[in-house]
Amino acid sequence: MLTQATQNAAVHSVTGAFQIPAPAPPPGGDIHEVYESAAWIGIGGYNCDSESALLRTGVTFIYANGDVNANAWYEWYPSVDRTYYDINVSIGDLITASVTAYTSRSGTVTLINNSTGAQTSVTLGSAEYATLCMNSVEYIVGDTPQPNGGEPSFPFPAFGTLAFSDAFVSITPSASPLTNLLNIEQGEAALTSVSTEYDTITIKYIGDSE
Repeated sequence: MLTQATQNAAVHSVTGAFQIPAPAPPPGGDIHEVYESAAWIGIGGYNCDSESALLRTGVTFIYANGDVNANAWYEWYPSVDRTYYDINVSIGDLITASVTAYTSRSGTVTLINNSTGAQTSVTLGSAEYATLCMNSVEYIVGDTPQPNGGEPSFPFPAFGTLAFSDAFVSITPSASPLTNLLNIEQGEAALTSVSTEYDTITIKYIGDSE
């Protein structure tokens, strides 16, 4: 995953496009098992304190007994994630996701399926929400979000390579963010490698290859 943090500045929006990958059992995995992961972008999260919120949207991709499928969702964490019921996504679709924060307690999530032309948008806002941390953004492939940050329901799949292209972050006032590149690890072994070039963040599953 890639995270960016700013000092003395606020993130207004974050955008990125990616193709939903086809998940598969990892090396040595059981083809009759269920494996699940997700790709998302968000405002908040890493570099923020544990009491702050995270506004994010993304896609979960699932391998189950030889079948693969995907679903799209959004979340004002620590509230539970919610499925978009007015848009369908499938493995291989090209998705554009964006998150906009208006204040620390209001924002909009948007998801566009460029492969079908469908799009959806949800505006969220409530005084009851946890306060959004607006000095950090993230582009992540990781375990599917769980209620209250619980342990993942299913093991992490192999997914090939996922690239967040056209990555853009709007910051006010303009500032150079601090960037962190973090890999998914299992025990002491890295499962992913992360690289950046211009406006593209590439996350590659490496499993036991290293």
